[in-house]
Amino acid sequence: MPLCLDLVSYNWKFKLGAQWQNFSNQIEEFNNVLGEKGTLKYDNSTVVTEGLIFASAEYILNDKLTANGQLGYNIYNLDNSGINPSNDANLDYSIKGNTKVLPRVGVNYKLTSTVNTSLSYAQGVGYPSIFEWVDTDSGLFSNTLDAETSDNLELSFKGRKSTGKGEFDWLVSGYSARVTNTITERENEEVITFYENSGESSQLGLEGQVSYSESFGFSAVKVYATFTYNDYALKNDTGSTKLNIAGIPDYVAGFGAQWKRKGLSLDLNGRYVSEITTTLGEDYNSETDYLLLNAKAGYAFNKKKLWRYAVELGANNLLDQTYTSFYRLNATGKIYNPMAGFNIYASLKVNFN
Repeated sequence: MPLCLDLVSYNWKFKLGAQWQNFSNQIEEFNNVLGEKGTLKYDNSTVVTEGLIFASAEYILNDKLTANGQLGYNIYNLDNSGINPSNDANLDYSIKGNTKVLPRVGVNYKLTSTVNTSLSYAQGVGYPSIFEWVDTDSGLFSNTLDAETSDNLELSFKGRKSTGKGEFDWLVSGYSARVTNTITERENEEVITFYENSGESSQLGLEGQVSYSESFGFSAVKVYATFTYNDYALKNDTGSTKLNIAGIPDYVAGFGAQWKRKGLSLDLNGRYVSEITTTLGEDYNSETDYLLLNAKAGYAFNKKKLWRYAVELGANNLLDQTYTSFYRLNATGKIYNPMAGFNIYASLKVNFN
């Protein structure tokens, strides 16, 4: 939980804060023998400590323009211990003092009574996973591996307007990000996988969403749509050539409609995902585009009593599409994350207030 202190003086607002978290993971992986658990492959224990100390300031120039900034000091420590019984590989590894200073600045401007715009610049950090620090099969350590860092610039416009009994909301946002110290998978002369920081990637995107909601009598209705365009590219080691990044679709669109009346609710939603390249830098070996449709209906009982009950019946993937929701590519380009086809479900929720 973060600890914050607010200091307000005239048009200035200052905030000082800190947060700290410590978590551990114990992983035991076994060999697969014809679908049965075999011998122990490795036993691995990880303890990670993360901390953040930050200071932020906001200045209200007038009723239209506000400027803000933040400076954060990020702390990351990792301790790993374990062993691979098959070759007695020692998996003990420790990372100390892996810190980053992260700035952020932004301005917000009220164009009209119903339209606002904001511009922001921020730096971010992404620390490697334990499986990038340490190869659990061989015990090889990526001693020089550093965190990925990014520079992000974002411009957005949003608006809200009341129309009779309804409300219309919209948002358009564009961003540009440059990720450096990109973590890349390699193999050494012994064909052992390791990771290193190599090259950089550029990420350009455009996002939009629109929704309309209205209440009439005991009923309420909402319809919405979202859209995302992605243009991601990875530069090679010399920076002379840009390569497509596998697993990122160019277009994603979402839509839905919701209706509620007293305890009854109906929901229909969907998502369209364009073709996804599964080979780095190439347009072949691609997954086809797909359209998902989901629907559900529910009814809530005893809304004003201590005990409350709700039942729900739903169906996912009404068109029985073949797809995967995320991509993890190995050396041969195979994908092992198939999602469920058409399926139905029912649920009962009990709440005590």
